[in-house]
Amino acid sequence: FLQIQFGSVYRGLTPLSDEEVLRLYKNRIMPIAYVEGNMRDGRTNSAMIQLADLFSVPEIGLLCNVTDYFEKNHVDYHPEILFRDVRASLIDAHLVMHKIVPENVEHYLEPNKNLRLFLERLRNANKKLFVVTNSPYKFVNKGMDFLIGSDWKTFFDVIIVQARKPRFFTDKSRPIRIYDERSGSHIWDRVTKLEKGVIYFEGTVKQLQELTEWRGHQVLYFGDHPYSDLADVTLEHGWRTGAIIPELTHEIR
Repeated sequence: FLQIQFGSVYRGLTPLSDEEVLRLYKNRIMPIAYVEGNMRDGRTNSAMIQLADLFSVPEIGLLCNVTDYFEKNHVDYHPEILFRDVRASLIDAHLVMHKIVPENVEHYLEPNKNLRLFLERLRNANKKLFVVTNSPYKFVNKGMDFLIGSDWKTFFDVIIVQARKPRFFTDKSRPIRIYDERSGSHIWDRVTKLEKGVIYFEGTVKQLQELTEWRGHQVLYFGDHPYSDLADVTLEHGWRTGAIIPELTHEIR
């Protein structure tokens, strides 16, 4: 995990030689503190950024292409500043995406006729289902309505939007709030129980477990990011996890 794989290190779109990699990093083995850092207030101070899910693909592509442009045109730049600017631009792009995608949802999502059947089977087997997503409610609602149907909320016992993962799994105190669908705002009331059909906002995994009494191995949680979604709930809370990795379809053939 901490070993640099020679032949896989690039500056922009240009592969670096093994000698150049060793000159930069001094060693083929990376110190764990350099890669992971130390967690403080739910945030890491690591010197490296891990880009490990599908959401990272545009970010990696933009970083590589801008770096390549700077290198080929002899533009002086600071790599960390470049990364921070690219990250900020993608955060801004999310706001645009949340507006554009719901307007033409069929252009971005592929219908799956088996998805509703799968959820019905789980519900008929008396399984408790929940959604914890970082996306805003209107964005989620449009997509789920397209994929499952207008009654999609009836399949889930708990729905939490704008959860701010991974901080949802690490923060100790950030109260769950109720999202008012009609006004598009958040209610000030204290949440003492989680009700089916109600949309919740933010909160922490600690509150989710306390209010549902779902514990440890009882929970099977699916996510597509090994660090933001899967690592903390496994290590800290004992949840069983399933990783959604579309690339494996190609790899195992």
